[in-house]
Amino acid sequence: MHHKSFSIRSISAVILVLFVTGGSSRGAQAKDYFVDPESGNDSQTGSQAEPWRTLWAVGKKDILKAKDIVYLRNGHYGYLTIHNRRNVATITIAALAGHTPQFRTIKISGSSFWHLRGLTVIPVQGPLKPKDAIVAINRNSDNIVIEGFDIQSHPDISNWQANDWIDKARSGITATGKRITLKNNRLKNVRHGIAMHAYHSLVVGNIIENFSGDGIRALSNHTTFRHNTIKNCYNVDGNHDDGIQSYARGPDGKVGTGEIVGVVISGNRIINYEDPDQPFRCTLQGIGLFDGTFVDWRIENNVIITDHWHGITVMGARNVRVVNNTVMDPNQLRPGPPWITITRHKDGTPPQSSVIANNIAASFNPDGNKHFPANSLTGVAMINNLTVTDPDQIFRDWRKMDLSPGPKSAALDQGSANFAPLVDIRGSQRPIGSGVDIGAFESK
Repeated sequence: MHHKSFSIRSISAVILVLFVTGGSSRGAQAKDYFVDPESGNDSQTGSQAEPWRTLWAVGKKDILKAKDIVYLRNGHYGYLTIHNRRNVATITIAALAGHTPQFRTIKISGSSFWHLRGLTVIPVQGPLKPKDAIVAINRNSDNIVIEGFDIQSHPDISNWQANDWIDKARSGITATGKRITLKNNRLKNVRHGIAMHAYHSLVVGNIIENFSGDGIRALSNHTTFRHNTIKNCYNVDGNHDDGIQSYARGPDGKVGTGEIVGVVISGNRIINYEDPDQPFRCTLQGIGLFDGTFVDWRIENNVIITDHWHGITVMGARNVRVVNNTVMDPNQLRPGPPWITITRHKDGTPPQSSVIANNIAASFNPDGNKHFPANSLTGVAMINNLTVTDPDQIFRDWRKMDLSPGPKSAALDQGSANFAPLVDIRGSQRPIGSGVDIGAFESK
């Protein structure tokens, strides 16, 4: 094959460009390789007994084939760049069990079929620009899996002031392209958590903790966001912080003139704050879809605890289903309490063929509210929703964030089976009792 050139740039570490060829299915021909920056040697075989010292050696030797796995032992690996490396099947770079390999940034561009697992990425004082993400996948990449990462702008924010958040917090993951999976990653002390621009993709099981922007930006068609936890928002600038936000750009590039189609937001937990004394505590908008049109979306089984009006707000909708969500205000302060609504597009176009069913919130479709025009209810069916007046009568222990129904809750068995998901936020089958429960939880 033609060997493309590679480059090394020394700052305080190296940028790595990996070289890969095609290969057969994993079996006798697939190989495991090992890298140990503390005791390895690049002149060795790369076996478990004779590990290489650098990932650079892996690229230079140009021996990786599809289905191979490169295991990394403890140590600092610098900046990893995978550029123009398209495989016929997946190649894996993974932390060896019990080890914590650490990088400063990871960038993937023009590449296919890579699975990166168990890596720690902390730029600290690396050469990131304020808008750069710590882990970035560009639009020409596909079939990429980022799994089990620990991503942090900085490991310690205990003394951060507002200017520290502005100057030092970097966004966690930005992904464009298609068929990208972000799975079971932990993102901490970041600006925005995850910005997903990649089509036909999956964002599942991630934890985004301590953020000063938006937890997740859902900006691509046919993508599922499932069982993510987004918590502890810091208000340090003029950004309108959202747990999950979306907006559509049309052919003209303007926000609100396009459509985003076929998105599922299911089983996520969005928590404004865990500690009432948290510094720079923000008032977090839960799920905010303010600049549609949003087409064929399902928003289901989510739990949102926030002291803002916008629990779930969809502005500009066609065939949107908001079902079996639980939204609650943790305090009596303004703004809030949070509502659930599907309302007109900002250009005045009413929603079409949409449903709000089996949800718990303080209010629903606040028609005529100062934030919405009159007749907002046009095109939206309201079915079996429960308005919270006394949370003690509905939830098992809302003060401890247990929003499952209490033993005498009005949510028990009162939902519509026609719209309910087959399982609840915990994966329990619906119904358990004589009928479907209202809200995200199904209880006996």
